[in-house]
Amino acid sequence: MSGYIVDALEAFENVISSNTRVVIAGDFNNGPRWDLSGFHRNNFRLIQSELMKRGFSSAYHSAFSEEPGSEKLGTHFHQRNPQKSFHIDYIYSKGFRVAGVQLEEFTNWKEFSDHVRLAAELTD
Repeated sequence: MSGYIVDALEAFENVISSNTRVVIAGDFNNGPRWDLSGFHRNNFRLIQSELMKRGFSSAYHSAFSEEPGSEKLGTHFHQRNPQKSFHIDYIYSKGFRVAGVQLEEFTNWKEFSDHVRLAAELTD
């Protein structure tokens, strides 16, 4: 497998389609700002489209009513620099309602990682 999220979605299609509640979360190392102008299997817009086609939604984007690529809050701070923030960590779910999302403050988290903790409360 290539390591691309789209390829993982295809490889695990039976598991995803046979379960009504699924969570896919983690560091995607990706976002719309890095989409290439031509087609590429790792373009974020393709990833987003494939997730939505399978019934997934992003907890962060649902909670904050923001579009991918327009996030006001970063999840990764390159070289632990607060001026180099990017939103590349995601929690996608299907079959859940997003009751809340918490994103740790970089100043409270920078000694532990260049990523901040992103957590979602998912309910029925």
